[in-house]
Amino acid sequence: MKKLHAFLFVCAVLAGCASRSFTECYEDGLKAYSSGDYETAVRDLTEAVEKDANRNPDVILLLADSYIRSGNTGQAEEVLRKGIDATGSSQLKNMLESLNAPKQEYLFSEVTRNNAGGFISAVEYEYDQNGRPVHIIQMNEDGTVGELYNLLVYDEDGNLTEDSTYTIGHPSSLTGSVRYEYENGRISKELFCGPDLTLLSYNIYEYENGLLSKKTFYYEEGNVMQWYYLYKYEDGVLTEESWYSPSGRIQSTVVYEYENGKLIREQTIHPENGRGMYIVYEYDKKGRPVLKTSYQSSGSIYNTVSYTYR
Repeated sequence: MKKLHAFLFVCAVLAGCASRSFTECYEDGLKAYSSGDYETAVRDLTEAVEKDANRNPDVILLLADSYIRSGNTGQAEEVLRKGIDATGSSQLKNMLESLNAPKQEYLFSEVTRNNAGGFISAVEYEYDQNGRPVHIIQMNEDGTVGELYNLLVYDEDGNLTEDSTYTIGHPSSLTGSVRYEYENGRISKELFCGPDLTLLSYNIYEYENGLLSKKTFYYEEGNVMQWYYLYKYEDGVLTEESWYSPSGRIQSTVVYEYENGKLIREQTIHPENGRGMYIVYEYDKKGRPVLKTSYQSSGSIYNTVSYTYR
């Protein structure tokens, strides 16, 4: 009798699943994923992928990530390979490359807290086989996935060409994108685009002796310059970054200090009232930054950013 009841229960579940639409399966899977119930997310998102006539890479990506977070990377690889065969998506290729990347320690997470230690934000990083970040995920304080994630794309030379931000709430969820153009191997233009990829604003980069000398910010409408930055160096190392208004009036200068070749302090100086905020960096025994502390000009802590590696 128990076996019969179990059989009938399974049949009822399967019948219920069969009656759900793609949207219902996706939304149920997304809810489970966001709450950290990755086993349920795998079940619902698998059905969503099967019912998705458009073969949306974002749904496949979410399913693969659910497998990864549930500890089943082998199944995640299979989902990604099938998705690549079906869609040719560069997003899926990047995630598959990150799974097969050499097991090195990379920056895994950044956590920002206020002066009282309260949680402000956190992100986690995923990398491709070349050690380049390709997936940056916003995280909640309890370790569940937040509302935003970024996908990064590189060209054949390894230059970052796109950094796009998405919301998890819908497969077609682009909220904005930053595009990069290069000349002679150096970034020449940084373009800020809206969700429809309309150009909103941009930065122009200029160089002297192979070093960045000026960055100018424009609004796309009318190509009106809004401000610019000038840079100073000593022995090829950045020592000052100054911010100017369009009229050429200096707004602030950031002075960089180093110790044993590592940045240890950034001091902002305002022309009217002298010193402003400053930032202090701390490193581990491997020379990796582990803590960035921002201070008010009074010396009180404004916030901290801690870094962990895997």
